Amino acid sequence: MSMRYKLRSSVKQANPNPTPTPPPKQTSPPPRDLGSESDASQGGHYCSPPKKPRVVRRRKKTAFYHHHAVHPSLTNASAQGEEGPARCSTVKITDLPQEVLLHVSSYLDAQTLLALFQTNRWFHNMLAHCNPFWKFICAKEELANYQCLLSEDEDKEEQDSEEPQPVKLGWRGRPMRVSPNPEYPYWRRVFLKGLQMRRNIWQSNYEGWRIYANANVPVTKLTPDLDLNQVKIQMGNYPKLSENDDLKIDWDDKYLVVFHFFRGEGESCAIQLWDIAEEPRFQYQVSKGLECITDKVSVVNDHVVIVPSWPLEAQAVIMTLDIKNQMSEVGKFIFQEEEKRAALDEQWEHTQLRVIKNEAMVACRCPDWHLVVVDLPSCKPSFEVSLSQIATGYDCQHIRSYKQTAMILFSRKSNDSANILVTVDVNGKDTKVRSIHHCFDVADVALFTDPEEVYIMKRNGDVVQFDANLKTETIKIANEEASAVMQPIIPVNESHANSNHPAPGPHAPNAPHAPHNTNEYQLFVNRKEQICVMQSAPEVPQGRHIKVYTYSEHKLYTINLDLCRFGISRDESICIYTNGAFLAAADSKKFTMFNVKTGKYLGSIQIPVHLERTKGKEEKDCMFEQTGLSLFIFDEDKLMAVHDYERSFPAVLDIYKFW
Repeated sequence: MSMRYKLRSSVKQANPNPTPTPPPKQTSPPPRDLGSESDASQGGHYCSPPKKPRVVRRRKKTAFYHHHAVHPSLTNASAQGEEGPARCSTVKITDLPQEVLLHVSSYLDAQTLLALFQTNRWFHNMLAHCNPFWKFICAKEELANYQCLLSEDEDKEEQDSEEPQPVKLGWRGRPMRVSPNPEYPYWRRVFLKGLQMRRNIWQSNYEGWRIYANANVPVTKLTPDLDLNQVKIQMGNYPKLSENDDLKIDWDDKYLVVFHFFRGEGESCAIQLWDIAEEPRFQYQVSKGLECITDKVSVVNDHVVIVPSWPLEAQAVIMTLDIKNQMSEVGKFIFQEEEKRAALDEQWEHTQLRVIKNEAMVACRCPDWHLVVVDLPSCKPSFEVSLSQIATGYDCQHIRSYKQTAMILFSRKSNDSANILVTVDVNGKDTKVRSIHHCFDVADVALFTDPEEVYIMKRNGDVVQFDANLKTETIKIANEEASAVMQPIIPVNESHANSNHPAPGPHAPNAPHAPHNTNEYQLFVNRKEQICVMQSAPEVPQGRHIKVYTYSEHKLYTINLDLCRFGISRDESICIYTNGAFLAAADSKKFTMFNVKTGKYLGSIQIPVHLERTKGKEEKDCMFEQTGLSLFIFDEDKLMAVHDYERSFPAVLDIYKFW
């Protein structure tokens, strides 16, 4: 037996056949508290209040925009009590105009932008031909900095030519270039060419040349079918690199210069020049005398800047040579005081050079430390100051610069853990020494500006941020292994900086430590994105690692260079270089490539073997005990690697181009 229940209602049952009644006359509602703005935006217009409190059910807000942010008129109408039913926004992300998406895109990284482009057909159709969108991607991927990708001359030549153009093949026998659809917007074509350039890098598909210090064969193109024995025959019978011979190398985007010094009964110099703007082409070789023997060479604006090792014979502290006029002399500078000239000739090995835009800075001892800034190429002095605060017992290690700021590092001869950092603002006649800071255990310095950031690599593996205005040091990244091997000793006090003996006194926060860690830590700051700390020495007891951190001191990843899969030599020193996409570690045999943002191993580029090593110096005569690559510069469009020329002579340098 089933039972039926009737729901009771507080109101009377409605008449099934009601008689129509006219609608009540609408009157303005009495004033009431509308609550918050969000409450007002959710309801419709207000009528006469019912006898019982009305329950308001709130709709969920949209995921992207508040209702009154999309349709302010809805809120205004509701607040004013106008007629009409309650309305809610139905705006979707696909209703947003392109301008709004571009504004949002400026805050996203390249990977997110590409994911947005591939989300659905609507986004694809809107952004496929949107040039500003692809420009954002190229800028965030740092592909907008390479002139080879920005130029459209080659693309126009291919389109205008009736004959098919030959395909440019790389080392792997694969095409090196792509021809994007000409209907694509300009920056999308740049992006596609940049992808192919990066593909060439990790696939080891490059176009390479080797530069030789040999007049018969100054340059050779590297191909898998190159017969090195034929190259040797073409070179002829050339002399072995003797004990006293030396090479100095420098280059810019247009020219490569090699100074070959011959030291026997007399001293002479041969200067060789290559044009490397496109495919490397040998230009000329000129012979010079004692005046061009130098340890410091810099190529800038079609000129070569040198610091002569024989300043009295050259009558110059600094000299410029004209590349376009057979290395003829353009300008030079020397002190007028005889005392300074004589002291400079005795202390020539302490002189350091740094070119900063159209100016050159020289730090020299004569007999006190002096700083000279000259205009280029005339060598007309614009600034000169005596650094009397720095004792003659210090050596100038190097000069680092970025834009118009320079950092000069000095080390004490008797105790190289004592250092002095000099900060200089270089601006012609308005050049000034900003600060002189006494510090300890400095291995290297990295400098960036806008805003200014100075990083100091300590010998114990700590990365310290230095404020040149306040002369303070703050540990940015601490080495986890440093505390176990470092013990503090008595520091050198600034008041005793000009003394040759350490000063007594209490322990200081920036005191030196002993024993020194001999792991040869290197610091590399990648365009204000990553901070890389590396141990480069061979056979490090703790193992060789590259530790990469963010600017907020968070460790991104660690690369163990001693893994068998990488095949990096354990008995050689290692060089590293980073760019917008890659981190490369190199020994004398290959470049090992990693993703700079994740540390993922991508592959390697084998360095072609040398034709022989019998023309190099004897091992006992080599300047450096460690073998390996001297250095390399790795931009994504090309890689330039300087060989250990003392052992690999006459091979000097390799050029690899990826586009």
